Amino acid sequence: MKKIFFAIFPSILVTAFAWTISNVLIKPEEAKNIISVNPVPMKKEKAQEPPIQNISQEFSLGEKQAKKCKACHSLKKDKKIKIGPPLWSIVGAKKARTTNFKYSEKLQNLDGIWNEEELSKFIKAPNQYIPKTKMLFKGIKNDEDRKNLIIFLKTLTDENNKN
Repeated sequence: MKKIFFAIFPSILVTAFAWTISNVLIKPEEAKNIISVNPVPMKKEKAQEPPIQNISQEFSLGEKQAKKCKACHSLKKDKKIKIGPPLWSIVGAKKARTTNFKYSEKLQNLDGIWNEEELSKFIKAPNQYIPKTKMLFKGIKNDEDRKNLIIFLKTLTDENNKN
């Protein structure tokens, strides 16, 4: 009986370990996509452009993404410093612009402005874009989510909020 147990039990452990590792490396949803790929080459078709979303939809999707920022950054005109610097009028602003905020040394030494491209790179992976940044946020990997967030951030200016 012991011989059977010691013959079967390790194989169960190895199988469970392999299954767990495979689920970590390849998510089941991705595996379905990999399996469903047709290996037969298809005719090259003209790439269709994605449908253009209207600005209000992009704005609302961006506003939803901005909720991730609110925990550490103020999005209001008062430019209150929280854990991070305020984001009011960030698009087009000079990097490390808030005088009462202690930025990481690397960010302080960056020249330039936060244009859409620079913001997108930073928001995608803050610690890759600026190693040792104080921003602990892991980033927003999805291109559409970052684009929509930047569209929303562009509205946070005095120019867009005149009453």
